[in-house]
Formats: sequence, C-alpha cells, structure tokens
Amino acid sequence: MAFSGAPFQYEWPGAAYLMMGLTGIFGVIAIVGGALWILLVVGSLLFGKKLDGGTLSDKPVPHAPLDSVAARASHTGSAEHVQVPGTVVLAMLLLVSFVLYYFVNWKYLSEVWPLS
Repeated sequence: MAFSGAPFQYEWPGAAYLMMGLTGIFGVIAIVGGALWILLVVGSLLFGKKLDGGTLSDKPVPHAPLDSVAARASHTGSAEHVQVPGTVVLAMLLLVSFVLYYFVNWKYLSEVWPLS
C-alpha cells in the first residue's frame, strides 16, 4: 500500500492507513473468533456431556390451534411497533458502515486511476 521502492510514490491520507489498520485488527478478531468457535464445537462433540437418547413415543404430537398461535404472535410486535430495536439498530449500523466503506474506497480508487 505504501509503494515502497516504487519510482512514482503516492501519499495516502492518514484515514487510509487507519482503515487498513482497523481491517487488520478486525481480521485477527475474526480469526480468533472462528478458531474459538471450532474449538468449542469440536470440544463439545468430543468431550461434552452425553445426552440420553430416551425412548420414542408412539403418540402423535398435538399442534397448537391457529387462534392461540395468532394470539401469541400478536404479543410479539407488529409492523408498526418493532420489538427488537437493538437488532434493527445493529443491522442499520452494519449497513451504514458498509456503504460508507464502499464509497470511501471508490474515492481512493478514483485518486489512483491517473497513475496507471
């Protein structure tokens, strides 16, 4: 990124180095998280507590009537009132950061185009 040893040097703004540093940091966090996930899953499969399989029943499983399902669903929220504001906020934060990162990278790319 720094074009070290190149005959035509290009000076990147500090924000570009900041974003590359953040990408490296979050990449390491993602690798550690993935390794921990694999370790936990494989560890629980190999060394986890065994569950009792139990016996299967011949009786059919009753299903809840549709009116009780609709009654339960009416308490969880509607299109006018979202019951999971934290999830919506995190999803919008991810969307906004993705869009900003996308356009900032296109801006940096447009500054490099005259070099080629």
